[in-house]
Amino acid sequence: MFRKWFKRKNRTVYEKRFYCIVRNKRIAWSIFNDFPVGLFIVSPDGKMIGNKALWKSVAIDVNDDRDIENYRQVHGDKMHRLLSVIKEQDGIFFDIPVRDKNNAEQCIRSYVIPVRDPENKKVLYHLGYVTDITQRKMIEEILQTNAEKYRVITEELPVGILQSGMEGDILYANQYLLQMLGYSSFNEIRNQNIFSLFIDDSLKTVIGEKIASSPALWSFEFPSHTRQGESLWLKMTGRTILNNQGEEIYFYAIVENLTSRKQAEEACWRTERRFKEFTDMLPETLFEVNAEGIFTYLNKTAMGIFGYSNDDPVPTLWEVIAPESLERLKKNFYKASLTDYATDNEYIGLRKDGSRFPVTVYARPFFEGNQFKGYRGILINISERKKAEEKYRSLIEKSLDGIIIHRNGVLLYANEVAYNMIGYRKGTALNIYTDLIHPDEEEKFISYHLKRLQGKDVPSIYQTIFINKEGKPVPVELNNSVIEWEGEKAVLSVVRDLSQRHRTENELLRLGAAINQIHEAVVITDTNGVIEYVNPAFERLTLYQAGEVIGKKTNLLKSGKHSPEFYQQMWNTIVSGHTWSGTLINKRKDDEFYEEHCVISPIKDNAGKIVNYVAIKRDITEERRMEKQMRQTQKIQAIGTLASGIAHDFNNLLMAMQLFTELVSKTIDKNHPAQEHLARILETQARGKDLINRLLAFSRHTDEDHKEPILIHYAVSEALKIIRSMIPSTVRFVENINDCGYIMGNHTHIQQILMNLITNASHAMEGNGTIIISLDKVDFGNDASVKYACLIVRDTGIGMDKTTRERIFEPFYTTKQPGQGTGLGMTTVHSIVKQYHGEIFFSSEIGKGTVFYIYLPLLSQKSE
Repeated sequence: MFRKWFKRKNRTVYEKRFYCIVRNKRIAWSIFNDFPVGLFIVSPDGKMIGNKALWKSVAIDVNDDRDIENYRQVHGDKMHRLLSVIKEQDGIFFDIPVRDKNNAEQCIRSYVIPVRDPENKKVLYHLGYVTDITQRKMIEEILQTNAEKYRVITEELPVGILQSGMEGDILYANQYLLQMLGYSSFNEIRNQNIFSLFIDDSLKTVIGEKIASSPALWSFEFPSHTRQGESLWLKMTGRTILNNQGEEIYFYAIVENLTSRKQAEEACWRTERRFKEFTDMLPETLFEVNAEGIFTYLNKTAMGIFGYSNDDPVPTLWEVIAPESLERLKKNFYKASLTDYATDNEYIGLRKDGSRFPVTVYARPFFEGNQFKGYRGILINISERKKAEEKYRSLIEKSLDGIIIHRNGVLLYANEVAYNMIGYRKGTALNIYTDLIHPDEEEKFISYHLKRLQGKDVPSIYQTIFINKEGKPVPVELNNSVIEWEGEKAVLSVVRDLSQRHRTENELLRLGAAINQIHEAVVITDTNGVIEYVNPAFERLTLYQAGEVIGKKTNLLKSGKHSPEFYQQMWNTIVSGHTWSGTLINKRKDDEFYEEHCVISPIKDNAGKIVNYVAIKRDITEERRMEKQMRQTQKIQAIGTLASGIAHDFNNLLMAMQLFTELVSKTIDKNHPAQEHLARILETQARGKDLINRLLAFSRHTDEDHKEPILIHYAVSEALKIIRSMIPSTVRFVENINDCGYIMGNHTHIQQILMNLITNASHAMEGNGTIIISLDKVDFGNDASVKYACLIVRDTGIGMDKTTRERIFEPFYTTKQPGQGTGLGMTTVHSIVKQYHGEIFFSSEIGKGTVFYIYLPLLSQKSE
């Protein structure tokens, strides 16, 4: 075949050279032609030479040159085009679809290498071999179809699917894994390495060794991150794939996102650690024990409570409960395991050294499925509570108040005071509703009780009425609270007997009413003199309202009439615990002075400590005025008696002097020079006689024999007629005289009263001003049956100063110049008014004149 081909005309030099090589090396040709794999040579112009195996692979008879030539013509140009693409490459695989002589489709895979000239490196021809991969392609198509199906499945799986080379190059990742890592498509991570993509370099060696160490299924967890840098925890489970030679070629894996689980585990771990710390901090024993009494858990405190060190073997539950309590504990535990209810009872605990102490065990069975496993609970050392209970039990029993515990009408407990309060012997079984509560209070008591147990808002403190054993009502105050009593809610009531309080309150009410109604002022202060209480009499006395003085010191009443030493002596007395009494001059709100008799006493508590002061004040201003007036009257009376005696004796002397003077005057000549001197003696005697008459008139004012019923308005009018002529005409008179009826008196006295008052008014006005005289009937004093004639004399003079006001009624006191007045005028007026059982008042202020008010009792119609 080669010979024919070679003899053809127009063979190229290369073909000829090749022929020569072949001819010279028949052995090589034989090897080429008989080689079991299809071999071929392609010239640069696309001519192809193939061996037997090549033609056989495409179903061509190797002896049929025509078939071979047709095949070369059909496929040679394909070879030529492919070679033009790969002519610059050293070798390449490519698949070529072909048809055999029967026109059946085939697919062959070729590997072609160029053969170059050793000198100029020019490609002389291409040498290659072919393999029929038609069956393989069919299988690959089938696999590709199945792979598509599996790809759809893997894309829909809710876990990440990964295929990677042994160096970490990513061959495949499903959409779930891409989303997990923050990518949108596979192209974004194609040709990337998993160790740079989502596994830290620090883990590369460890994970690489784990993957390569065994072809069996492997799994591990590791921290990772998303494309955006968010932290992740991943779990990778996979298998390493080996080739026929046992070499690792790639691995595939399932990637799970454990971030949420890790976060939950972290939270659980933190919670577990926190609660473990809490339980270890608790001063009581927390335990878990199995059915045999062996502890499967104990908190840190437990060993120390029972006297064991941490190096000691852990005892069993049966070893830390005293023998006298152990059987009862086992029975209670057994009952709890049958009912699945918690048990709480008191037992005697046992320490390592054999000492005993009271404990309370709260425990509940626990199960795994339906299988009983043991108990969990807490064991509490109640030694201190027992001591406290004993102490409080003693306090309750010794309490001054009654204490009862009850539930739904049943008396569960009562101390001795409560029983004594209602008259029953201690321990008597009683029903609250029927035996204690007054029928009128039963509905309210039951309603409050039930609502309180239900947790509703009701008054905790209120008053009600109990019935004692004798059926008598006992007013009480209840202070209620809800407690646990033998595992159930109950009400603890502190009962206070109000009988004595009510009696005391009534006494205090009466005392308060008495203090509020007495005439004397009452003031209560603290130890610093700050006012805390005043009664209404204080308000009337000082004109201050209670709200104005409470919280202020008593020195607001100071008048300045007493020295600091006076007040210091007062404080020294009361601070030492003694009572002080005396007279004080204080000042009212209107700045008027008043005089009071005051008694100040300390108020002490049960310990004898002074806590307050109380002052009882009585207004004695009027008493002092009356005493002064009494002394003045007595003084006037004494002076009158003295004046009467002197007047009679002096009158006798004057009469003798007058008689002898007149005798001498008659015995000498009328023109005798001595007559003038005798006339002066008689004039002086006349003035002395007038003074004697005044003294006699003053001394006779107490004599009632000269009084008779007279019309007071007539007596006043007649007196004014006489007096007006004696007063300067520059003084203006205004009269308002009304008929008032009769008084017991005489006209001379009325004339003397008006003469003295009007004369003094005229002098005060210095002969220029207005005098207003009025007379009217009025009520005066406390006896409404007695009417009075009120005579008022008002002037517009200069008024009186304080000294004059205080001494106006003193005998011989005058404001006139020497020789112009005797000082008996106002004394005479005062004496006449008092003789008529009347009253005289006046008011005067400098620059505003003076007003005198004279009240004279009128005769009743019957007396008239």
